[in-house]
Amino acid sequence: MAALFGARLMPLRICAPDFTARHHAALTTLNGGPTPAAAWLDTGRADPQLLASLDRTAVLHSLRPGAGGPAERLAHALTEDPHLLGDPADVLARIAAGPGGPDAASWLLQVMAWRLQPHRADLYSRTFRFTRPPARPATAGELTAVTTVWRAALTADLPPGALAGAGYFADLALDDLTWLPLARAAAEHAAPHDPATAAWRACAHPTDRDALLLTAALVAQPAGLWEARDVLRPARALLQAAQAVPDHPHTDAVTRLREALIDAGEVDAARTASG
Repeated sequence: MAALFGARLMPLRICAPDFTARHHAALTTLNGGPTPAAAWLDTGRADPQLLASLDRTAVLHSLRPGAGGPAERLAHALTEDPHLLGDPADVLARIAAGPGGPDAASWLLQVMAWRLQPHRADLYSRTFRFTRPPARPATAGELTAVTTVWRAALTADLPPGALAGAGYFADLALDDLTWLPLARAAAEHAAPHDPATAAWRACAHPTDRDALLLTAALVAQPAGLWEARDVLRPARALLQAAQAVPDHPHTDAVTRLREALIDAGEVDAARTASG
């Protein structure tokens, strides 16, 4: 019965507002049991206004790493309106402090990125039971919303690991002037997911300070053995391109990248710098 009402919760709110108002508590409670709201949150179609009508703390605490339903509802809502549930920095801080911990906050950022990437969205929709429209390129408004949430996450003093999912933003069509400083700040907070994509993207900007510092951070704190290996090639290419720039405007950043590569065992970086 709860699942049946969960599937009908959105049309009920629209077509039978009086009934919904009279039975609001029974329909929308999230108490850990098989309630209509819990069923909708798990498998229903996205409805930001319905999400906003539920208990915010219960919604945020429902998020678990790898769970598709709550993450998709929240990702869709925040991509439409980053302030729908209040200050997005507070939203992410509450998620990170909840039962799912920092991994839940990271998972939300990851899903926000995935659902806006046509080459990923269909596969992950099937894998994690996302009920979303067919994949399409992100709109300018959606990219602006993602940027707003990302900036908020960087100001929220989140625990280590909570920003890792933002690594997938490297695949979004964000302007490099926007993406580079945010990616650098996030990478200095914690090792991001999919670091090779970020490293290759940064590699195209040998005179940019944020690109150099981002890549140095990716080399210095890899998420794992395979990620470390995948980052080294673009990092070496970026260093070589930067060292070939006469009177480089950010020699301190070039030095930091060089030292990060040397610390990672790339002794050729030292030989290149010394001639």
